[in-house]
Amino acid sequence: LSAGRAQQLEAVLAKSRVTPEAPNTSSPSHIQEVQLDANTAAQFSQQATASKRESTAASAEQETPASTISPYLPWLFAAGILLLLSGLWRGRQPKF
Repeated sequence: LSAGRAQQLEAVLAKSRVTPEAPNTSSPSHIQEVQLDANTAAQFSQQATASKRESTAASAEQETPASTISPYLPWLFAAGILLLLSGLWRGRQPKF
């Protein structure tokens, strides 16, 4: 390796090195429980109950009737079992 190429390589390596950053002193160093006043807690509980009501109303509107899917499920299950049994029967027969 020539001296010029070595210097170029060293320059590229110096640029690629990450210098360790000093820890941020403004970040919290401990965890503390948050205490809410009565007004804030009441607002959160009202918002939670309102969102629950909205979600139950929305889920009631979005329900798909199970009767449209249900009749096909037993037939699909029976066809799968029949296919499985026919494969087992076919594999059990001796080959000539």
